[in-house]
Amino acid sequence: MSKTSTPDKPGLDLVAAVDLGSNSFRLLICQAYITPSGMQLRTIDTLREPVRLAAGLTPGKVL
Repeated sequence: MSKTSTPDKPGLDLVAAVDLGSNSFRLLICQAYITPSGMQLRTIDTLREPVRLAAGLTPGKVL
């Protein structure tokens, strides 16, 4: 994961979304802020890693 520094400003929040699927893990980190047109998200960093959770499934799709 790369590092991105942003200046500290009042009212700015970091939010993250995690997607853990059967074959990959994804992470999205954003900075949320309010503009006159509404809530905006600016991507800070992303990560995608293969996990292969489905590799251990039986033909009946049971772990």
